[in-house]
Amino acid sequence: MADLREMLGIPLIELVEEYVDEIVEGTRHLEVGEAWEEVIQAVWNIEGYLARRGLWVEEEVVLEAGLRAARAIGNREKEGVWLCELGSNLVRRGDVLVSIEYYEQALAISREIGDRSVEGHALGSLGNAYASLGDYEAGLKHLLPGLVILQSIESPDAQVVKNNIAILRKKLGERKFKALLGKVSKELGLELK
Repeated sequence: MADLREMLGIPLIELVEEYVDEIVEGTRHLEVGEAWEEVIQAVWNIEGYLARRGLWVEEEVVLEAGLRAARAIGNREKEGVWLCELGSNLVRRGDVLVSIEYYEQALAISREIGDRSVEGHALGSLGNAYASLGDYEAGLKHLLPGLVILQSIESPDAQVVKNNIAILRKKLGERKFKALLGKVSKELGLELK
């Protein structure tokens, strides 16, 4: 592909942007043909790009196709991933309440199959969703275990959760945050260091 781009003098980003509608439509055609593994691969290849470019409607379409494909072939791992990604898509579009439903489903699946990465992400995302609704206690009750899990698997995404806890700390102020942290840590059985 690099040689073709260079020959045409077209940056990849422009080439992909020009054909976003066709790529999304191609995902739909794969789904109609029940080419489930190909749908999953297509979604895996394109959804991150769509999110980064702010093409959230298109991202939702391909994520939903990926979710249907994962369910059709019983791929619980990808089902959990796509549920988390759909939740994030909904948050970006302002539908936090529905995103919580997706995150809860992803959390249940991740625990069922033992996928610690998705579990950590789902917990962190739930924490952010609750905090964005003003339920800081529920937010911290999800962020802290998400952080513990992501740190235990040495995920670089643990830093994202740390940053989100720091944002919550700043929003609440030191005194309120420490009181809430103490209460939540005690309820969760987490030892503060």
